[in-house]
Amino acid sequence: MSDHADSHQRRDIRVTTDDGVALAVRDNGNRHATHTVVFLHGLCLSQACWARQIDYLEDRYGAAVRIISYDHRGHGHSSQAPMSTYRIDRLAEDLAQVLTACQVGGTVTLVGHSMGGMTALGYLGRPTYRRPVEPAGVVLVATAAGKLRDRGIGRLLGAPGIAALVAVASVAPEQAIRAMVGPLCATLSRWRGPSAATLAAVTADALAAVSVATAVGFLPGLRDYDQYPILAAIRARTVVLSGGA
Repeated sequence: MSDHADSHQRRDIRVTTDDGVALAVRDNGNRHATHTVVFLHGLCLSQACWARQIDYLEDRYGAAVRIISYDHRGHGHSSQAPMSTYRIDRLAEDLAQVLTACQVGGTVTLVGHSMGGMTALGYLGRPTYRRPVEPAGVVLVATAAGKLRDRGIGRLLGAPGIAALVAVASVAPEQAIRAMVGPLCATLSRWRGPSAATLAAVTADALAAVSVATAVGFLPGLRDYDQYPILAAIRARTVVLSGGA
């Protein structure tokens, strides 16, 4: 793990997981702060999406808080990984290893958006001995505990073509996959609702920002993800932020 500090106490480090994936981690602020906030981004995004929230926390709390953000495997500046590892339980393991590598202590709040929120719930669903830190707080932003293919646009995850798309993505050139995914963007652009155009634009931007193997590789894991059984056992103070049409 390498470490490069700047004048704002922001350290960009690489945490190598037990399966050899290098995760790009930013460690902000005082390592000895009594409270640490860990930001977990969504699918096809990166830790850069938390820039405004991180700036806000630094301005308001200064040295009283430590802030950690990182790119999930296959995202941002983290390295690619085998598609078979693009699962929520593996992301939860990555989170545990980041917490350990950064020697996070004191009280901790996990903040997860979309797939990042699922990662936080996946972490909370692990046995106690596999959670190096017990979060005192959890913030879940526009995420779900499971049953994605039963609701809204998530129903597309149940389409028969998903398995075929994943199979092709594991072997086909990037250009060919993008040609296949084009119709998906076209479908999204015709989806009825006030956010349809935005959704199509976000999808196009996401596919431009990450490899299609990453974008497609997580789909089966999202389709089968289910953390409803562990919700009643969560003792962390939890805030849920969502949105509706």
